[in-house]
Amino acid sequence: MINRQIKISTYEIAEEIHKFANAQFYATLLLALQHAAADNWIAFIRSPERYELPCVVMDDLARRVAHARFLAISPLMDRETLFLSIEQDMKDGDAQTWLNTLLQGLARMGIHPIPDQEPPMTPEEQAAIAAVLDALNQAWSKEDSMDIPTGDEQNNVSSREKDRAFIRGLSGEDI
Repeated sequence: MINRQIKISTYEIAEEIHKFANAQFYATLLLALQHAAADNWIAFIRSPERYELPCVVMDDLARRVAHARFLAISPLMDRETLFLSIEQDMKDGDAQTWLNTLLQGLARMGIHPIPDQEPPMTPEEQAAIAAVLDALNQAWSKEDSMDIPTGDEQNNVSSREKDRAFIRGLSGEDI
């Protein structure tokens, strides 16, 4: 019988495993960063243009990268421990350090975050719109007798029903 066993504790194999594991780990962090940036109306582009992100956005990005990092390292961590770990990372500055490392690495490749489209609404604006949508939905739920017409009847759809469908679309409800 021929012995085909390979010694895996070599520097060359360790180096390849290191590259693979780190690439996988950092891809996870970068995916979380990309999603968090998009949620904050930030895009990444190759450009010499630089834009300073607001502190509130940086904190959200740092928190979301920390969340991804903890889940990548400890995927079975319970929610409470995860929350406490992220909060401690934010207090200690570890979350911000990880975020800055990612942003600096991207910058070395000429990739920078910039505002994408319109800035998001302020929390006050979001709360005001949510309150209006909630009030409208409550008022309309009291009058459930209105059916959405089909076929030829659609030409006679009231402006109120059109408004109702529009507001439901804004609030993410199925029409």
